[in-house]
Amino acid sequence: MVALITGASRGLGRALALAFAREGTSLALCSRGQDALEQVAALGSSVLAVPVDLRSTRDLDRLVALTLDRYERVDILVNNASELGPTPLPYLADYPPAAFDDAMHVNLVAPSG
Repeated sequence: MVALITGASRGLGRALALAFAREGTSLALCSRGQDALEQVAALGSSVLAVPVDLRSTRDLDRLVALTLDRYERVDILVNNASELGPTPLPYLADYPPAAFDDAMHVNLVAPSG
């Protein structure tokens, strides 16, 4: 089995990566934070760790190409990465358009791209 996990450097993504690794699953992990991602990658035997900004089509293409080159398939996709936008969260009417676009791209567009 091969699992691709976005947002894998901390929190739920990290916990899922460790759980899958314990079960012997090959992993393709991505996040924006390379140092934290490498720490998670060091804990597993068959791990591909790729720093990725999900807003970047080029980064997404690179992630998919590297994953398929190494494993030839993806059996499980965990879309854990998310963008919340500005904090504290404003009312939708007051939400900055660029921040809204970023949140929509990371949370909805990137996983299907």
